[in-house]
Amino acid sequence: MLGGLSLFFSLYIIKEVVDIGPKIKEQTKYLSLNFILSVIVNIAALYILIQILELKGVVIAMIITNLFLVAISWVTSNKLYPIPFNVIKFIVLLLPTLFIVVLMMYADISLLTRILIAILVCIFFGIHLLFAYKKVKRIIK
Repeated sequence: MLGGLSLFFSLYIIKEVVDIGPKIKEQTKYLSLNFILSVIVNIAALYILIQILELKGVVIAMIITNLFLVAISWVTSNKLYPIPFNVIKFIVLLLPTLFIVVLMMYADISLLTRILIAILVCIFFGIHLLFAYKKVKRIIK
């Protein structure tokens, strides 16, 4: 469940980056509206998932809530001040993360396998980071 909680907080950090539009345009009322909508999603997800999955349902509800918050913040921010974030790239990077978090929550995996998964994840995201760094370096020159 620790991975799920880490993902929850990571999504909140991403949301803060995505919220650049309302902050630049000084339309912070949209931030409050986004949070109110996410509270509604949270309550609904908690009500449904706690009955089905008990404690793990709480963690999954938190992840769903922050995924919704990132998505609604992204849409709001783009309407107020277009941001050049690539949605497809974000989803490609998010899906393996979601898969691994859910796998770790529900499967009893040996320590060696977890270490192997961690190494593969570091390689996957390291390659992405390297290409992103090279792209930014070309733009700066």
